[in-house]
Amino acid sequence: MLAGRYRQAGRQIQASWQADTGKLAGRYRQAGRQIQASWQAVGGKLAGSWRQAGRQIQASWQADTGKLAGRYRQAGRQIQASWQADTGKLAGSWRQAGRQIQASWQADTGKLAGRYRQAGRQIQASWQADTGKLAGRYRQAGRQIQASWQAVGGKLAGRYRQAGRQIQASWQADTGKLAGRYRQAGRQLEASWQAVGGKLAGRYRQAGRQLEASWQADTGKLAGRYRQAGRQIQASWQADTGKLAGRYRQAGRQIQASWQAVGGKLAGSWRQAGRQLEASWQADTGKLAGRYRQAGRQIQASWQADTGKLAGRYRQAGRQLEASWQADTGKLAGRYRQAGRQIQASWQADAGKLAGRCRQAGRQIQASWQADTGKLAGRYRQAGRQIQASWQADTGKLAGRYRQAGRQLEASWQADTGKLAGRYRQAGRQIQASWQADAGKLAGRYRQADRQIQASWQAVGGKLAGRYRQASMFSEF
Repeated sequence: MLAGRYRQAGRQIQASWQADTGKLAGRYRQAGRQIQASWQAVGGKLAGSWRQAGRQIQASWQADTGKLAGRYRQAGRQIQASWQADTGKLAGSWRQAGRQIQASWQADTGKLAGRYRQAGRQIQASWQADTGKLAGRYRQAGRQIQASWQAVGGKLAGRYRQAGRQIQASWQADTGKLAGRYRQAGRQLEASWQAVGGKLAGRYRQAGRQLEASWQADTGKLAGRYRQAGRQIQASWQADTGKLAGRYRQAGRQIQASWQAVGGKLAGSWRQAGRQLEASWQADTGKLAGRYRQAGRQIQASWQADTGKLAGRYRQAGRQLEASWQADTGKLAGRYRQAGRQIQASWQADAGKLAGRCRQAGRQIQASWQADTGKLAGRYRQAGRQIQASWQADTGKLAGRYRQAGRQLEASWQADTGKLAGRYRQAGRQIQASWQADAGKLAGRYRQADRQIQASWQAVGGKLAGRYRQASMFSEF
């Protein structure tokens, strides 16, 4: 008896069933009606998907109840919905063609619990099934409004954007006060504050002065960044001291620097206008601890204040290099990119070996490997042959995918055996097959181009145990 797929040519039937019962256990497709259905061999009831050609209906349900449990799509109305078999109520997504509505709700309540989109108004909203109130995003087309709020209070708790005024604001449902960002179109203001005190706790930007500042709601003092338009100053400081604790940028010198409020020393980044320098250092040492960029050489690098050695990225203009390394060794520990060869690679500082990606421009090679072995452990792609492969560093054998350009092959196998364990696709014959590495026999799908055969079988017996489809005629075995 058939134990895989059965396809009858005259009727264009596809079905699979168990050999021990002779009943269908997979999919069934009738050509005249274009029906697809699957059901359990035990009860003979449908348990998979059902598609009727005239109505273009798709639905799946449980064999023990006969009720739909999957998706339902009606052609005339273009409806998609899924619901639970125990209740018969919708529990998935619902899309009405005329109104272009999408919504999902729980089967126990019948109320929407997902997204709702109305075509005429271009509304998107989600709400909880227990309350029926919106709990997600709401967007009105006419006004271009976006807002979200909690189902408990019905108040906005997300973002609000009004088209006429170009306002963005968010606030808590329990207070109704803004707790996020606020942007007024006329003044080009941006500010955020806590709902408790109503004071600003985020960023504030004044259009006339081009100011940016943030401060805590409990003190009202600035605690973030401050940018004055006339001087083009950016600075941040702590609310308890009022001193700068972040970045400082002077317009005349184009300086950027940050320092601690305690000592007033620089502790962040420093950028000199004449030299186009960028650097950061600790206030207690005065040494650089962040990024350094030299204009003449176009260098970017960071290092620790205690050693003075580079610990970040290094980019040389002439060679277009990028690299990072540890301060204790001076060796590269990040990415390396050479301009002439277009190489990218990363490696560990303790070994000096590559541990990331390597890309050679002439050959268009990409590969990654472990620092302890120096062997490739990631992907390898050769431009001439268009090869992709991955393998383990301990064996050097391929353990991922292999694609040969001339033959258009794809295959994967285990490093311990060297045998294929994934997919194999031959271009000339259009073959797809997978098998186990321990047996070398096919254990997945096999597709022959001339005969249009699809079959799967176990590696143990070499017999078919899955689907079988012969193009020229139907077969039984």
